[in-house]
Amino acid sequence: MKKYVAIASIISVVGLALAIGFKEVYFDSEGFDFTFKNQTEYETPELFLSYKGSYGDIKIQPISPGGNSHVHINPLSISGESDMTLYYKDQKGQVHKETAIGYFEKGYFGTITVTAKSIDSTGKIDFEFTEKMFNF
Repeated sequence: MKKYVAIASIISVVGLALAIGFKEVYFDSEGFDFTFKNQTEYETPELFLSYKGSYGDIKIQPISPGGNSHVHINPLSISGESDMTLYYKDQKGQVHKETAIGYFEKGYFGTITVTAKSIDSTGKIDFEFTEKMFNF
């Protein structure tokens, strides 16, 4: 009898460990971790991310020179394929758009680094995007 209780206990502990590990890998990694870096001499304007199926645009507050900002986006509401666009307004109010993620669908995850390399006199920003994308 003690032998069966010990085996059942070991199986329960291993099962719990596997369930916790699955949760950490699958649920916590779903979505996208964005890092925004400002390598310019000027503060960036507010930046926005948008994608099909979102409940609204995601706002990134202005980033000071040399500063960073982080945001995690988990697009659970999408069905099918989508892309993600970064946009902002320059000093004249003109909207500029850049593709932040060219393609994703439910189950995709990864890290995206968006680096502001320069800002010209009108407020137009030269961005560099680095992606590490995965899917289940």
